[in-house]
Amino acid sequence: MNQSFEVWFDKLGFLSDYVFEINPVAFSVFGKSIAWYGIVICLGMVLAYLYSSRKAKHEGISTDSFIDYVLFTVPIGIIGARLFYVLPSLDEFPDFPSMLAIWNGGLAITGGIVFGLITVICVSLYKKHNFLRLLDALAPGVLLAQAVGRWGNFFNGEVFGVETTLPWAMSLDIKGIVYADRHPLFFYEFALNLIGVLIMHLMYKKKRYSGQIVSFYLAWYGIIRSLLELLRDSSYQLGFELFGIPMLFSQLITILMAIIGITAFILGFILKDKFSFLKPYSPEPVLEGAVEESSDETEEKEENTPAAEDAAENTNNNTNDQKETENGTADS
Repeated sequence: MNQSFEVWFDKLGFLSDYVFEINPVAFSVFGKSIAWYGIVICLGMVLAYLYSSRKAKHEGISTDSFIDYVLFTVPIGIIGARLFYVLPSLDEFPDFPSMLAIWNGGLAITGGIVFGLITVICVSLYKKHNFLRLLDALAPGVLLAQAVGRWGNFFNGEVFGVETTLPWAMSLDIKGIVYADRHPLFFYEFALNLIGVLIMHLMYKKKRYSGQIVSFYLAWYGIIRSLLELLRDSSYQLGFELFGIPMLFSQLITILMAIIGITAFILGFILKDKFSFLKPYSPEPVLEGAVEESSDETEEKEENTPAAEDAAENTNNNTNDQKETENGTADS
């Protein structure tokens, strides 16, 4: 989407007199348009990396190893997000290049989560890391990226809800079509995701088992997303029928996420003392006695080095020479 559109909030007192003209394109470089959508997505990824890389250190994962995970997970996650967006609506894409044009909008975050999880597990098995600890480090950063990324939908004039009488309802004029008094779904998810990040950040300080943070993430995001899907405008509802029951594609995925997350969160507390891989990471403690013993051994080794022996021999020689001099003086 490259055409500007208008947004206004006529029921929200302090904004009721303003109409905002939104241009999805931030600027151009050599004739190529750079969309706000792409900038916002990149910003979310950077913030996710900065946050999760610090948490990875607390999980005993080096920066180099964490970068390896990022290099695999980010591109595969983007592929999954685009795939989950394209597959339910193939008839809307006339050719293969249009399927790849993510700069025009269209990433299903549920696909990114599924593909990202699979990638992290596969890489961690190859590197022989505890993937639960790594997922715990990644989960808050991923949710932070999702929160920021929702503003990309705002700049594209997409993912708004059904009509509402709430005072913060937003209206849009897109290509001459007016969508009046709609739920600002992008902002709902932005705010709820930030709350989830804050909860996970606080939870990390009293983490009881490996996998606790990622389990909460799956439960939290699965619940809020499956509920918000009910408020989506029909033009953004990618649906199908399951056993004759109307079902949204993304809603099915997020319901499964919520069930898995809630189940894993509860089982973690029950089984945390029975399986070693559920134990939280803690660095090996260094005992004071071990430190003193190490220091004594170091001093002993230093005393037994050739340099130390030479120094001792020179000291003895100097002492003998001094005694001989004193004796000669006394005789004279």
